[in-house]
Amino acid sequence: MSVIELTETSDDAWIPVDRAHRLADLIPGAELTVIPDAGHLVHLDQPAALAATLTEWLLRQSRG
Repeated sequence: MSVIELTETSDDAWIPVDRAHRLADLIPGAELTVIPDAGHLVHLDQPAALAATLTEWLLRQSRG
């Protein structure tokens, strides 16, 4: 069971995607999803992709 869903974007100018990979590696049970064609404000750039990613993660958590 994952503890946290980390969501990163492919075009984030503030936080490079390699840092998200390193963070996910350091958190036991973490899952990382990289959302393409989005910058740092993924909720504005790709709201549907973010919602789908989080919904899928929440559904997996509820199933145990």
